[in-house]
Amino acid sequence: MILLSLFWLGCQSDDPEPQSYLTATSIDALSAESIRDYWGQNPEATPFISYDVEVVRITFMSEDLQGQAVESSGALLIPKGVTNPRVISLQHATFFADEEAPSENGIFSVVSRKSIFAAHGSIVLLPDYLGYGSTKGEVHPYHHAGSLSRQSLDMLNASLAYLKDVGINHQPGITLAGYSEGAYASLALAQRIESEQPSLEISGISLGSGGYNLLESFNYFYTQLDSPTGCLPCNAFLIYSYWHIAGRDRSLSDYFQEPYASQIQNGLLDGGFNSQQIAESMPTTMRNLFTQSFLERVANGEESELLGLLAENSLHEYYPSSPMLITHGTADTVAPFFNSEHYATVANNSGLDLLFIPQEGINHFDGILAWGQETMNWLND
Repeated sequence: MILLSLFWLGCQSDDPEPQSYLTATSIDALSAESIRDYWGQNPEATPFISYDVEVVRITFMSEDLQGQAVESSGALLIPKGVTNPRVISLQHATFFADEEAPSENGIFSVVSRKSIFAAHGSIVLLPDYLGYGSTKGEVHPYHHAGSLSRQSLDMLNASLAYLKDVGINHQPGITLAGYSEGAYASLALAQRIESEQPSLEISGISLGSGGYNLLESFNYFYTQLDSPTGCLPCNAFLIYSYWHIAGRDRSLSDYFQEPYASQIQNGLLDGGFNSQQIAESMPTTMRNLFTQSFLERVANGEESELLGLLAENSLHEYYPSSPMLITHGTADTVAPFFNSEHYATVANNSGLDLLFIPQEGINHFDGILAWGQETMNWLND
């Protein structure tokens, strides 16, 4: 274990010197063959898997929602035998169970899925986010731009400091990438880097099936109250998370019908259950999950705080200057396709360097491997 004392820098310049890390501990070693086995020797995945991977758990100081210092964590995936590798800050997609966090490295960990990028030859940074890993006692601020970008940037700086300390040379510039909530988090991270640490070069950004316009997506789901959604636990998690962010001055029963309000109050969404277990505890439609009074308040424009937060955290009007790849399945019922379609249309009409690949007939869950393949091919071009 490497231990360094961390210091907070009081520099007030536009681009302050990044902080260091607290601890860095090697927690696993993944062979290329074991990664191929994880992917079931899938002929679409195995050509990208060439290197063994070391997994390092790293801790660092970041901030909670109140701006207070908090010890945070993540995983750093380092391919073995690669000279001058690329560095990818890879923000993970939605999950619910604490054991899935990268630094937990459990059987369902994000590490298992994302190790393919490291086995392809890139150093991969996987922030846990607030609410997981070292901070798993807190509720994860789901699709909250400020928290996701703060945690991800602090993880990025801590990881770069570690790589320097252990003498691992890498390519200049950082690639940002993510799928689903990770795509949203990556876009939020790019915005924070450009405004807070502009000397940190962003080489490229790859986003898969993200929800960038939160308010428009919420309004879309509101028109589908009687239809099963692709991830009703995700919709519930968003409202629950924003209830925490707004200060919890109202009862959960103002939003959720019983028995779901009590189940959520008692910890259904607090990290002890995975997505399948949560889905089995919930109905299949929003009308059966949320109270009629909440739905009426939304329709009458009386949920101004919630709708304001959704608008405030929407990222569809931010366009980075870095080259971008965006993929999205046209049959996505978790993050509606229009999120990427509208975003790419504006970017392309503005002459920005953005490649948009619609995945015809692909849903949210099947799109992740295709996004990963497109990302690795794009990086190799």
